[in-house]
Amino acid sequence: MPPKSTGLAWSSPEELDAPSIDIERAISDGLPDHIRLRHPFPVRDQGEIPCCVSCTVATAMEILDAKRDHALRLSALFNYVRARLNQAEIGISQGLVVAVNEGIAPFVDHPHPFTQGGARVQPTELAKLRAREHRLAPRERLGGLITERPYRPASKPRRVEDWKRPLAAGFPLILGFTLGEKAEGLEQPGEHFLRGLDSVGPGHAVVVHGYDDHALGARRGAFRVKDSRGPEVGKRGSWWIPYAIVEAGVARELWIITNLSYDT
Repeated sequence: MPPKSTGLAWSSPEELDAPSIDIERAISDGLPDHIRLRHPFPVRDQGEIPCCVSCTVATAMEILDAKRDHALRLSALFNYVRARLNQAEIGISQGLVVAVNEGIAPFVDHPHPFTQGGARVQPTELAKLRAREHRLAPRERLGGLITERPYRPASKPRRVEDWKRPLAAGFPLILGFTLGEKAEGLEQPGEHFLRGLDSVGPGHAVVVHGYDDHALGARRGAFRVKDSRGPEVGKRGSWWIPYAIVEAGVARELWIITNLSYDT
């Protein structure tokens, strides 16, 4: 039986048709054989709350913030409450739009647990004010290009190089994929690699924050993922997607996250 939804609503074709960022302009040298973008906080555990999108948006922003040796923990539930309106599941673009327009409050200003009660708490005016200080930048300069927003869908999500280039430039990815029985296998002890594609199941969003060309042995690479289903999934909440599974089409959506308003 496929697992229950963790909260991802698929984006529309129009949302995924936005122009992608020319990452090649942002890197001048060849790609290294391994990259890991630092995330300074433990994995989130969303529990029964369908807020995987908000967890990934907050995690991606924390990774960008950590590049400047700064560590500010954000409230994923702030993003979820502000993005979901009257629906339980939200799309990746919905979570990102809220992160641009409203920002995400620091956890200390919206410190509620991943419970039904915590997910119903509305932010205070102070939390909303603090959130505006921590936004994805609405406009940025990247490698000589001006982009209108700090995120874009990847144009060729089956190409391993199109995953590696943003990561090598320091940009985390948000992946939307089908969460079925093979992905559920990551909850088994000692299982750290996604073993195949699922065609049936709900959508799930995770952050991709690194890769290693030799993660599976000589010339067999994989991408490193940070989940939001707690430390029991994979190895303390992280796991790997082999390059071959990327090329087989694991990504229903792949978004590149590039810049913070408080990192300009």
